[in-house]
Amino acid sequence: MKNILLEGFLQLNLSINPNQIDLFQQFFDFYQESQKKMNLSSLLSEKDFAIKHVLDCAAALSFFKNEAFIADIGSGGGFPGVVLKILNPQLKIT
Repeated sequence: MKNILLEGFLQLNLSINPNQIDLFQQFFDFYQESQKKMNLSSLLSEKDFAIKHVLDCAAALSFFKNEAFIADIGSGGGFPGVVLKILNPQLKIT
């Protein structure tokens, strides 16, 4: 997943650090574990998770200023809220 994310963020012109890559891996692991208890999404592979969840959500990052207040209501699975918060910890996400 790391290479997919690095290439995707490069294409989105977003910088990412190794800690954020680790957080996305932890998020994927948690997502996989949660899938055993509830159906969050039909996307199960790391590749699909990276492209269709993380990178798709990351594409919206430019719409929010630092310290913006965001309400992530009913989107499910932590998307886009968790992704945006990993990328910009200054966002205020509820």
